[in-house]
Amino acid sequence: MIVVLANAQMRNTTNILIFSLAVADMAFIVICVPFAAVVYVTDRWPLGLYVCRIYYYSAYVSVYCSVYTLVLMSLDRFMAVVYPIQCINVRSQRNTTIAVIITWTVVLVTNIPLFVGAVLVRGPPGGGESSCITEYCTYSGLVSIDEQTNIARDNPHGGRMFFLLFFLFGYLFPFIIICLLYIFLILRLRCGPSSKMAHSAESQRSKKRVTHLVVTVVIVFGISWLPIHVIFLTQYFAGDPETPLFRVMQILGNCLAYGNSSINPILYAFLSEKFRTAFLRLICSRKSNQREERLKGKSFDNATAIAM
Repeated sequence: MIVVLANAQMRNTTNILIFSLAVADMAFIVICVPFAAVVYVTDRWPLGLYVCRIYYYSAYVSVYCSVYTLVLMSLDRFMAVVYPIQCINVRSQRNTTIAVIITWTVVLVTNIPLFVGAVLVRGPPGGGESSCITEYCTYSGLVSIDEQTNIARDNPHGGRMFFLLFFLFGYLFPFIIICLLYIFLILRLRCGPSSKMAHSAESQRSKKRVTHLVVTVVIVFGISWLPIHVIFLTQYFAGDPETPLFRVMQILGNCLAYGNSSINPILYAFLSEKFRTAFLRLICSRKSNQREERLKGKSFDNATAIAM
């Protein structure tokens, strides 16, 4: 994220989209992961209603922004490889920035019900059948509250609808779009560039490198998020198996999903030579500036000592 902001040369269409993905990843890591860790350690929600709303809202906003940024990245690669001449004006920094802003705006607005609907309820952690009664953070559509005891229990119908929609719009539909785009892209690459697509060998290699980077990021996202979606759907459609093994699977599924946001920067570093170069240049530049400041400080001290 800092690399793209600090280097004007890195502000092309692909890196603008990488910046958007990095912001979503950062929000997920900074806001969601620590709060989830607190819940796993304490088995309750000790942070109040307002933080509960921020947690629920931020978690789903960051996931949706990540997956639809990946759709934009795949569409950008498709246009760059399949229609490089026709789409040269469409793939501008301005249009890419507008697409990112629209994506974030739509996601932020459509997820407002999650912020409003997040509630603190009393009941077994996770709304299950445990005899342990505690306060936990959830979405109002996932639970039903007993008016006499004021204790919440799972709402199976609400849970099925919620997590089915999350699976469809937060994973399956965008992933199908991405796969279709890459199928057409790979077919074009195999057929080779036509006369209208005549480019230098270096340009073709550069496009393939960027395409490989985006494909890898997409595959890692798919692998990281599939287990937790399967767990959610199993929990609400097949019944919540209250077994230690399923609990372990839940934890591992969450760790995989959370880990995806940490893996992406590593992928950029290993698979993008330009990213590595810009990152090293940024680090060296900061070290050089610090060295100059120290030298200036010493010169000022010496001058002061002489004057005295």
